[in-house]
Amino acid sequence: MQAMSVTETPQGILAVAALPELPAPDDFSFALVCDAVSDPGNLGTIMRAAASAAVPVLMLSGGTVDPFNPKVVRAAMGAHFRLPIRRLSWHGIEKRLAGRAIFLADTGSGAPYHDVNWTQPCALIVSDEAHGPGEEARRLAHARVTIPMPGGMESLNVAMATTVLLFEWVRQQRISGQPEGE
Repeated sequence: MQAMSVTETPQGILAVAALPELPAPDDFSFALVCDAVSDPGNLGTIMRAAASAAVPVLMLSGGTVDPFNPKVVRAAMGAHFRLPIRRLSWHGIEKRLAGRAIFLADTGSGAPYHDVNWTQPCALIVSDEAHGPGEEARRLAHARVTIPMPGGMESLNVAMATTVLLFEWVRQQRISGQPEGE
């Protein structure tokens, strides 16, 4: 068991399964894009939040950690079986997001997240907090969105911030009567 597991104290159970590739909808009202999120724990946590929020599709740009990295899989807690994931070039991301409002999560600048209209067809780009958004993410975004922090902290961990933003999307979908996950 020790030789087959990458953890120091394995649970005593291992499984071998085909890598899931869930169908991504052709027409979707929302997409989450990860821009060079390099920490496996952060990506796994983002995936878990996205699956919990019924995000229709998760797009991963170059520089983002492998979604099947063992640490990502552990942190995602089964999200791989509920969340369509696509690794795409920025050109591919741009094509898939055509006709949608594209918001870039940013620290300290942009519209407060609760003032954004998340009920329109849109996408949210989140980036690794250590390096911030890349040039392609900044170019593609139509507007910036931020989480006000009255406590004076500079930023939130990317996984925490993404969760806050995703559940504002869910809240607005429910208020407007739109079904989540379409």
